[in-house]
Amino acid sequence: MLKMKNIFLAAAFLAALSINSAAQVAENKHAQRVPTRPARPFVVLPAQSLSELERKLRPENKAEELIGGDGMQLRVAVQHENNKAAATAEVHDASDDVYYVLEGAATLTLGGQLDAPREVEPGEWRAARVAGGQNVEITKGDLVIVPRGTPHARSTTGKEFSMILIKVFAVPIGAQAQIAQTPNQDASFAAIVQPSHAEFRLPLPARQEWKWRQPETPANAREYRMDVTVKNAGVEYTFGVYLWKRAGAKPDKGSLSDFLKEAQVSVFGRAPQSRGYSIIRDAGVEAKQEDGHLVITVKGRKNVERLFSSRPAEVTFKIEALGDSPASKAVPVSYQD
Repeated sequence: MLKMKNIFLAAAFLAALSINSAAQVAENKHAQRVPTRPARPFVVLPAQSLSELERKLRPENKAEELIGGDGMQLRVAVQHENNKAAATAEVHDASDDVYYVLEGAATLTLGGQLDAPREVEPGEWRAARVAGGQNVEITKGDLVIVPRGTPHARSTTGKEFSMILIKVFAVPIGAQAQIAQTPNQDASFAAIVQPSHAEFRLPLPARQEWKWRQPETPANAREYRMDVTVKNAGVEYTFGVYLWKRAGAKPDKGSLSDFLKEAQVSVFGRAPQSRGYSIIRDAGVEAKQEDGHLVITVKGRKNVERLFSSRPAEVTFKIEALGDSPASKAVPVSYQD
């Protein structure tokens, strides 16, 4: 049923395009080179097991990952779709896709240009449709390679469709670029305060896929923190987006939008000589994604005055993301009266 040789030849072809020195052992000119160690255990999935997995996925539009995760430049999953209308058209700046059709059929739109594209995450573009693309019908046994930068969309309206999806990433999943202290990078942060509205922008960690409540995280530990800290009238306030792993919570993953639905937006205050922070209810704080940034807003004159009545000169942004090193940056506040 499955031409495994074709699949892995395609994967090897794409891997050669993007996987270069990231997995090499660091060395200096006097050090002896040694082979790298496996990033993950190898996977051997017999044809019968693959068939059983494909049948298990059929009742729903869902996927099951075979390999991937933080530190990998490869993701392999079995995916099933049933009577699913054309999803949002996509372009990936830094990943290549391979489809191998296991069962059924689908209509692909490839090439052309995204119509009114928007960047939903760094390097991830979406649009309602593809303009000038080519429609291609694919069926069982077909192999499709979609290089990075290629607009594409898929429809299974009135059809059932199962495939192996192979994604090859230009950088390891979960890798976060260091926040350099340069004027250009400084523009990624902003703190603007008006009498009844304040807005704070910070760059989002680079993610092809967001994961939370992971098995290796201890119960009740924090996995994500993207927030702003300010001292006003002797009280230290921290506000933004947080995600903790509660005891007994199951692992989950998804898009940035999915992550933001799972996370909480909160304000905490710590008075002088207090041992810890207390949560502040109904503080008028909201968060959203916009052009690769997290935008945190404080609404209402009373809420803005609580945080900025003494007109503190700066705030500190802090970013802690699962699998990344923490980052922080002090940014001047722009007051617009």
